[in-house]
Amino acid sequence: MVNKEQSPTVAVADSSFLIAVCWLGLADVLAEIFSEIYVPEAVWREVVEEGGEREETVPLRCSSAVQRSSVEETERLRLLKFFLDEGEAEVISLALERNVSIVLIDEIKARKVAQQMGLYTIGTLGFLLLAKELRYIEQVRPLLDTLLAKGFRVSKELQEAVLRTAGEQ
Repeated sequence: MVNKEQSPTVAVADSSFLIAVCWLGLADVLAEIFSEIYVPEAVWREVVEEGGEREETVPLRCSSAVQRSSVEETERLRLLKFFLDEGEAEVISLALERNVSIVLIDEIKARKVAQQMGLYTIGTLGFLLLAKELRYIEQVRPLLDTLLAKGFRVSKELQEAVLRTAGEQ
């Protein structure tokens, strides 16, 4: 879906994805892979403002690729908020508003809703695989270990599948 030679790629990002990428120090890689990353207001508040100005989010605030974006209060957004948290609902709604086909989101329920609405989803582990495939990182395993140490929840089966796909098992 994404490669270094392609034209610029745009995505909309959710909180847990952005926090994980920042924990790993990969905000610059995110900006290399995606020329524009829209961040809805609810996500920006959660990650940057309510996050106590987390040191690791500085690259997000300084990145020219990251664009804080308002979402129109539509019936679709109100409906999505019944099933998802505010940030996830805004991510999906903003992607549809802006005709952006890629959402960077981890939560399973939100991923399923996004996919049902025709969006392509990439989670944190998928991003690590993509970064390795595009040669921005050499290994997935140490980054996965860092995520797990910080409390990132992922099943053992998914961990093994990701490492297998990365050729690191």
